[in-house]
Amino acid sequence: MGFVFVPMQTLALATMNLDMLPHAAAAFNLVRNLGGSVGIALATTLLSRRSQHHQTTLVGHVDVWNIDTADRLRRWTEHFWNQGTDHVTAGQRALAMVYRDSQAQAQALAYADAFHLLSLVFLLVLAVLPFMHRVRVDATRRKASAVAKTESWSTASYE
Repeated sequence: MGFVFVPMQTLALATMNLDMLPHAAAAFNLVRNLGGSVGIALATTLLSRRSQHHQTTLVGHVDVWNIDTADRLRRWTEHFWNQGTDHVTAGQRALAMVYRDSQAQAQALAYADAFHLLSLVFLLVLAVLPFMHRVRVDATRRKASAVAKTESWSTASYE
């Protein structure tokens, strides 16, 4: 994160006059925090929707007539039966475990989707880097700005 925020803040604030620097830093931090909040909200929404999509797709392929599903249900039912539950409860718990497994797989696929999308966004940002130019701060302009600010305060105090 240090490799991102320090250059970004330098690019945003390097050309500001000293008298406007506190206001510019406050505005920059406001926009950065707002952007972070919106980004987190969008990422959470993406994860939720993609998880629902993948869960719908996965559950559509799970049926009791499938050999793999039937075998998994049988193994879970035996597991709960061996733990001392009755046969009906063991079957219900086995179904719950198959559902939990489908949810876990859907979440993993949703995180993979979000990772791919964020990777694409970062690659697009990298394409913008050659268009940025080096910011050179004119030291005399900053000193002149500071002197002008000091003079305006000193003349205001005499009036």
